[in-house]
Amino acid sequence: MLLIESYCDKNKIKINTPICDKSGFIAYRVKTADDDNLLYRFVHYSWDQGKSHPGYYVFKFYEVSERDNCKVSCLVQDIAYYSWCDFFVEIEKIKTFINNCPEKYVPNSHDKATMLLWQSFIKTQDFNLANSYKLMPSSFYDSLDQTKSLNQQLEAHENIVNFLKTNNIILYNSWLYFIDVNIKSYFCPWFSNYVQESI
Repeated sequence: MLLIESYCDKNKIKINTPICDKSGFIAYRVKTADDDNLLYRFVHYSWDQGKSHPGYYVFKFYEVSERDNCKVSCLVQDIAYYSWCDFFVEIEKIKTFINNCPEKYVPNSHDKATMLLWQSFIKTQDFNLANSYKLMPSSFYDSLDQTKSLNQQLEAHENIVNFLKTNNIILYNSWLYFIDVNIKSYFCPWFSNYVQESI
């Protein structure tokens, strides 16, 4: 919780727009209306305060699409928005896209976001995992089973991560880096509530 959020909470001050930092990570999964395509999308934004130019936001859009055989595509978009209000123009575009999809899932906690990233990570690393499938613990499937509880999925996920640490250090480090950079430091829990307001 940011300091200003704590202040507003203690003083019962209601703010209609989310309070966010200058760096953040947004994660969501949708099915598109046109072709029923399953998309995992991740957005990392940060503020670039240059010495020779005014500051601006940089958005990095990552997408994993089943239609494209789960290849990762990345678009870096430098947006010359110099104010907090202008920043939300881009956030509103993302929100509108999500709400126009027939199926949507926007995690509202670090644990839920971790499992969403884990699902997309497995899809993109299918080829690299092929040699390890026969050795993989049965919990591998539990980590991807949507009928399991979140705690069960997290426990299974931890078992697989420990397995990768011993048997596939390259994939282990890739996953560790992805989580450290995006979830632990920059995940935006406020985004889920912001999207839900108009659903």
